[in-house]
Amino acid sequence: MNFAKLLVEGEKLTRDNFANPPKAMGVLPFWFWNGEMNEEEMIWQMKEYHAKGISGLFIHGRFGESIGYLSDTWFERTKYAVKVAKEIGIDVWVYDEMNWPSGTAYRKVSQENPKLRQKYLEMVALPVPGPLFTFLEATDDR
Repeated sequence: MNFAKLLVEGEKLTRDNFANPPKAMGVLPFWFWNGEMNEEEMIWQMKEYHAKGISGLFIHGRFGESIGYLSDTWFERTKYAVKVAKEIGIDVWVYDEMNWPSGTAYRKVSQENPKLRQKYLEMVALPVPGPLFTFLEATDDR
């Protein structure tokens, strides 16, 4: 059953193909990388995911990893994960972030160029008696 074909071309959705979708349409969990991520542990974890019917993983850096996000070792481990995944028949995706929030490359971009830091306007309504004019300046660069 090709679910892309089912969705795009309107192939009939049945109780059976809904209850038993192809693995490619299954759950793709985050694979949190903590600690050293040595090769033996990586193989074991990937085989465990595969044995449980998981067809793919999103590599996701988390606090506690000790190989250094986006370091040479990080990329070596990523390349190794892709190689092993291909051998055992699962897909590997890379979530392009370290922890949260998304889109900051673990603050690497804003640390190298502070002008790119997020800025926002915040409206604060304060009830005051009578006619009044005031100017407020925040101390945190807002």
